[in-house]
Amino acid sequence: MKIDINSRFMRFISVGLAANGVGLLVFQSLVWTGLPPEFASFLGFFPAFACAYLMNRMWAFKSNRLHREALVRYFLTTAGVLALQICVVFILYRWVGILPIICQLTALAVTVPINYVVLKHWVFPENEPTSAQTSA
Repeated sequence: MKIDINSRFMRFISVGLAANGVGLLVFQSLVWTGLPPEFASFLGFFPAFACAYLMNRMWAFKSNRLHREALVRYFLTTAGVLALQICVVFILYRWVGILPIICQLTALAVTVPINYVVLKHWVFPENEPTSAQTSA
């Protein structure tokens, strides 16, 4: 089976790996300094936000949607994914007693597919009017 690195999903995964790599590095660094994993997860989420938005918009989804529309939807999607991610980390760490890094990786495994579907169909849909069409 050949994997098409140029497919939208593979570009999304590439952006996500880069962004989450940054977030995971921040997360683990903050945990090592003594911050609770839930707070470290929250703070680790933000360094990657701007980069992930721009890379997803311009490269992964190649969207022409106006920033004022796409950014609001992207922020709402990201906020929902973040809330779910923190809940997963909280439950696994506080109730189950799993190592923080495993909690975070599990949370990512839960949230990545949800994030892709919402970005593909609501934030950066294929059949959206371009900025040129909306200003005509």
